[in-house]
Amino acid sequence: MKIYLRMSLMREKQAIDEHFEDIEALIIDSHILETFQNATSGYVTRNKLKFIIDPITYRFTTEIIKECTKKRWYDRLVENYKMEDLMRYDGTLNLDKLHPHIRRNSFVKNIINYQDKRISQLSTETESWLTLLSEDNGRFEKKPLNVFPPYFIIESDESLDINIKSIMLAKEHTTNKIYANIPIENELLYDIKFINKLIEKYTSLELDGYFIWITDFNELKQRKSYLTYYEYLFKTFKDNVNDEIQINNMFGGYFSNLLTKKGVMDGFAHGLGFSESKNPYGQGGPAPTRYYVPLIHRMLTIDRAEDILENYEESKCNCPVCEHKEISELSTIELTKHVLNVKVQEKELSETLSLDELIEKMNSDSSGIVESARDSETRKQFNIYTEHLREWSNALS
Repeated sequence: MKIYLRMSLMREKQAIDEHFEDIEALIIDSHILETFQNATSGYVTRNKLKFIIDPITYRFTTEIIKECTKKRWYDRLVENYKMEDLMRYDGTLNLDKLHPHIRRNSFVKNIINYQDKRISQLSTETESWLTLLSEDNGRFEKKPLNVFPPYFIIESDESLDINIKSIMLAKEHTTNKIYANIPIENELLYDIKFINKLIEKYTSLELDGYFIWITDFNELKQRKSYLTYYEYLFKTFKDNVNDEIQINNMFGGYFSNLLTKKGVMDGFAHGLGFSESKNPYGQGGPAPTRYYVPLIHRMLTIDRAEDILENYEESKCNCPVCEHKEISELSTIELTKHVLNVKVQEKELSETLSLDELIEKMNSDSSGIVESARDSETRKQFNIYTEHLREWSNALS
């Protein structure tokens, strides 16, 4: 089971430092890299971390990019991607200008080169670079585990074909592993005919791996029928590639952990307390202060989490952060450390127990929490907090 961690804030490195061995790689959005250039590149190179850069090219075609044109990362990415001649006056990317083959080829090349070289370029600008020498006393060059060709939200046959054409050109511009980043509009998940066509087109490209995501698909809020379609997507992808080709979920939580255990996918990515789903059309921002409750595998506000912990003794966390503190006393960084501690525990438990045992435990935890309620109103709330566990169990049984 591979866990990829989406890093978005510099304070998160205090949590990541303790779990280098448990993480397959960091996924760094290019706008985060350009916002914190020296801090991010220095952290990666100093610790020689495995990393992947997400070029987030889709973002330049959404309405929300118009609100980002004044942000420092916007101009830096437009310059590094060499997109100046492709932009509209409102700040969005004009895909119509990519139709000439030579222009599309250049665009793909620039996106690939950015991922292959950007960390190394930024590292040469920091003092820490001087101490990073390879065994032959040459400079240590950091390369991502893989690169993503430019990609855009798949809403139709047209957007699907744009992504496919970009991948076909990418092979000319890198010796690195090429993974497809496949964002599928939520409503298309239930169109089996379209999904089968998409899978056929992508798997025919013989890539090294895939990161797939359904836009705004929150595993916590889905009914059994929708979760079944979700599993079908990943299982069908997996069934149509060789065993060594990786099938990963770009945004997932504990249900993705269970699907990985089932063999439907190889791994999944998430942030520290967020980014288990992604609405590509929404503006990001700081998440409210919440606590990850281990037994229900979800974030709750502190007061709601305390209700469960006070009623059901077995729900208390024994990680190093929580062992000697009340959760209301935890600092922001301690809450972040707690999330990653528990995510690693979940991974270890999945590698120890069978899928049937994991489902049985989930059912037992759900029942135990609901039955611990002190009154009917609390029981109603606990039923709401644990409803997703029952949906997951039904979908997997």
